[in-house]
Amino acid sequence: MVVAVVSSLALRKFLEVSTVSVKDMPRYRCENCGNKTRFDVVATEKSKSFYHYNLAGELTIENSEVEVFEVESVTCRWCGSTKTVVDESESVSN
Repeated sequence: MVVAVVSSLALRKFLEVSTVSVKDMPRYRCENCGNKTRFDVVATEKSKSFYHYNLAGELTIENSEVEVFEVESVTCRWCGSTKTVVDESESVSN
């Protein structure tokens, strides 16, 4: 296993490059309190990325592709519920 130390600048560049389309992600709603905007999502992700080191050894992560994205749990930030959070995107797309 290889562990890379990534500077905060490289991490910011990675996050800017690897934005996720809203249509690709679930849209959650808490049936307990009505929250639609704030959730703690615990997920496992497997991705393939191109690592580019410059001559100074600084890392830039480019062309990151998510191969597997599995949500383990979703918790409402407003009321703390995990059992009443539903995925609204399934009903919206139908």
